[in-house]
Amino acid sequence: MSRVVPMVLGALATLTATPVWAQKSPTAKAALARAVTDLGANHFAEAAAEMETAVRFEPRFAFGWYLLASSQRRAGNCDRAVAAYRRYAELRPSHPDPHFGLGLCLESIGDRDGALSSFRRYADTDTRAQWAEFVSQARERIAKLESEHAATAATPSAAAPAAKAHEKAGQLIATRNYPEAANDLRAGIKGAPADAAAWYKLAFALRESNQPEEAAKAYRRYITLKPDDPDPYYGLGHVLLASGHPDEALVAFRAYVKLAPVNSESRWVSKARAEIAHLESAGRASMAGGANKQATTPPAASPPATQPAAPAPTSPTTPPAVEPSTTTANLTPPAPKTEP
Repeated sequence: MSRVVPMVLGALATLTATPVWAQKSPTAKAALARAVTDLGANHFAEAAAEMETAVRFEPRFAFGWYLLASSQRRAGNCDRAVAAYRRYAELRPSHPDPHFGLGLCLESIGDRDGALSSFRRYADTDTRAQWAEFVSQARERIAKLESEHAATAATPSAAAPAAKAHEKAGQLIATRNYPEAANDLRAGIKGAPADAAAWYKLAFALRESNQPEEAAKAYRRYITLKPDDPDPYYGLGHVLLASGHPDEALVAFRAYVKLAPVNSESRWVSKARAEIAHLESAGRASMAGGANKQATTPPAASPPATQPAAPAPTSPTTPPAVEPSTTTANLTPPAPKTEP
């Protein structure tokens, strides 16, 4: 058993005995209990699904977001893991904890600069003696990434080929040849996995090709690479609606409205607000009347001719390296840590 799982289970055992753990939502509490069972069996995807429910009903449950992030990462869903790590960091900005796992995820998807920043932040801020092993591992990864960065800098730049690829993809999209554009963009991304603009174009091409599930993955990858850009959340909301995920669509539209600058195009904000109102109304009707999910899910709106300017993978990336781990039977570690 990975060292991480005993740490999580022990942390949960400690937390459940304290008033700070008190949950207002029985649904969240039950989901957490099921997640603990899944983690004990190394069923990370199932644990992540349960923790998605827990944080939906307890959105300020910081450790829940951390547990969700670790579960998603270990299930190979790095884009969802990154979003959860970042939410935990918002709730606990002084904690170094999420930056180690965040670095692992960003390194795994090819975002060398983002990974370096995360590992450096973790190594520079975690001064606790009991986690010195993880600080050491972070520094080793920093040295490796810096070496790779230096080697890349010494080779001819790939900027010119990338610019040509973007120009060609733009032309294909302009002529509405979305399938070919998507194929070309996928090929280019293999050589430049951290090319955010390519992911955004790919998301749009897949959306227009009526592949909402794949488009959602591409939007999420863009968000992983460019977390402060509001634009992808609008398109993500629509493809989530089209693929039958109204709860996630509601989160995406809310994120777009929250992040959109004051001087952004009001029509897109207005459209997003209308979708939010529709989804919230449908949710209330479902809860009040017990209507089935399909009946209350609004149809996906026709995508606009253009999207807010600015996009996450067409298939899950290889799962990142696991955290430092050893086999152990100890299920009661001293601190509520998942990784480090």
